Amino acid sequence: QNYTKQTRRSDAQIALTQAANQQERFFTEFNWYAATLAGTRSSGTSTTGVLGISATSPEGHYTLSPTTGTIAAGCTANSCGYTLTATPVTTGLQVNDGKFRIDSTGVKQWDKLDNGFTSGIAKWTDK
Repeated sequence: QNYTKQTRRSDAQIALTQAANQQERFFTEFNWYAATLAGTRSSGTSTTGVLGISATSPEGHYTLSPTTGTIAAGCTANSCGYTLTATPVTTGLQVNDGKFRIDSTGVKQWDKLDNGFTSGIAKWTDK
């Protein structure tokens, strides 16, 4: 089971990397990052833009969600940054395995202790 959990973490990492790439394309086109992932792609405004991608990871083990700003302080608007988080679905082996996140500056973190990123924050490459 531990090996399967470890292998499935790549599902979150791939989904977040792809979503981050789409966010950068969106920013190039509209000069702000999308506030929502799923739905019909729309520039909207800096608080209502829709990226137009699935909010579920390719293998369905995680749900993706965006938030405004970056992990580190200094950015609090969709025009200057975003953080994407992959949360394990409520059923299956990934429950309690922790969330993954990436921000517009390239910071990649894993909530290894599954405590809301308060301690035990690891790199994506940690086991």
